[in-house]
Amino acid sequence: MIIIALSRSTRSMRKRPLMPNFVPYVKDLMYRNKISIPRLAGRLSTTPDTVYRMMRRDDWKMSEIILTGEILKTNLFEFFVKPASESPATEVSASLEGTAPVPADEIQTLRHRNELLEQENRLLREMMEIMKQKGQP
Repeated sequence: MIIIALSRSTRSMRKRPLMPNFVPYVKDLMYRNKISIPRLAGRLSTTPDTVYRMMRRDDWKMSEIILTGEILKTNLFEFFVKPASESPATEVSASLEGTAPVPADEIQTLRHRNELLEQENRLLREMMEIMKQKGQP
């Protein structure tokens, strides 16, 4: 007879964590700020046991990341962001460096179109105000 144990948790089914393990980073910040786990638990309005379990997990709720970051006076989301040198915006700006400048007549056309759109927007807002006034007794 073969017995197969099934886990209720979906965590064991994952092959890799959804986000990088940033718990050592948080622990280092706690050490530098001289905040213990029970003290952090008090500020998070939870039990120390919950925070101990949170420190063993590799996936945190967004609210846990935000609150812990506020308590540690740092933005924990910076841990997940690539450095600026690797960001796509830097690559795009680098690829645009060799392009020709935009012609003056095209700039003038775009400015004129922008003015027309601003006028249309102003007229639509006025029409909305008139409609609101007519709708009121």
